Amino acid sequence: MRNVLSRRGLPTLFLATTIAGAAPVCDVRDRAPSPEFERLQGRIDSRFAAFAATPAVSGPADATLVKLTKAQSPVIVQWMKSRNLGQAKDEVILREWRIYYAKNFVFAQYPRLAPAVNQSIESFVDEIFARELRPEKIKTFEAAFARTQALALQRIEQMPIASASKAALLTKVRAIRLYWMKGFKNSKYQAYPLEAISWGVAYDPVANEINMGIEALRYPDEATLISVFAHEMGHAFDPCRWSSFFSGENPFAAVTSCLRQPASAGARHRDDSQMDSLIKAGSLTSELASALKQHPTCNKREYPPIGIQADQILESFADWFSAEVLSLASFTQFPRTDLCAEQSLVAGSSYIPNADRIAKIYLAHPAIRKKLKMNADPQLSYCELK
Repeated sequence: MRNVLSRRGLPTLFLATTIAGAAPVCDVRDRAPSPEFERLQGRIDSRFAAFAATPAVSGPADATLVKLTKAQSPVIVQWMKSRNLGQAKDEVILREWRIYYAKNFVFAQYPRLAPAVNQSIESFVDEIFARELRPEKIKTFEAAFARTQALALQRIEQMPIASASKAALLTKVRAIRLYWMKGFKNSKYQAYPLEAISWGVAYDPVANEINMGIEALRYPDEATLISVFAHEMGHAFDPCRWSSFFSGENPFAAVTSCLRQPASAGARHRDDSQMDSLIKAGSLTSELASALKQHPTCNKREYPPIGIQADQILESFADWFSAEVLSLASFTQFPRTDLCAEQSLVAGSSYIPNADRIAKIYLAHPAIRKKLKMNADPQLSYCELK
């Protein structure tokens, strides 16, 4: 991920990835969101609608809508256009606007709100977590994580890298734990109530933990969870984290160089061409710019801003490590069903397209292709660690 708190693009439509004439690894009939997960999203949407209808939210939301409409603001015109609300009834427009206002104005101001509203947001998040992430679900996740951790340690043990680097990696990965929120108000999510509901699985480098959110429930089976957990473990020593938390030469330098190549993932470098102008404009501090120059593969929440290219090597490397771990697991169908959904990536995204993640990283791994009974493809470049 670009950082611990970033959000992924939203799935929009399904795709079929066919390599070298093999059967598609993504089948539109089989890869739709599970009915259980769709019901979960429905429950969250209903809860948001109820929250948005409370006087503390609906009052200022309605007043803002009236003001923008009277002023013929392009903001409200674009908002309606993006949601195809041009011909909708007034009550539908009002309902959708209140929900939008609740998410993007009210939740965004937490905890700088009236105590009653703050408490309502806290209860909102706590209720969703308690209801959806029940003990039996947590137990399932923990079991899959333990399996992933064992496979990751096994793969690192096999790697032909210097003993000092290997020992450091084993220590780091062995210490990773899952983080479960026990109460929103005093959790690490407390500054991000909306994101707390939309997060799935994300590595936190400071705590060396994998944050668990509601979106984790979209992953259907252990093989998928193994690949997702392994991806997040890869962020513990991706190029940015290696330069920040480890000493010595990066043992994966050749792999990252390979992942940059067009024959592989084609991961783009971070674009620093506008860094000086951003400093002059006051939108980037010279201190942060200096730190970023010392770590040229790192992406921060503050930089690069949307529209400027973030470094894509971090996500590509995490996918590569995920594929390495997944090659040791048991499966008969392609596990990363979540990547069978096309993403609406913002300009400068830290991700390469989902189709490329599947074809150029996961399916480039010979062991994964073998498990899927797929023939070798000479057009794919596997970034082997030598």
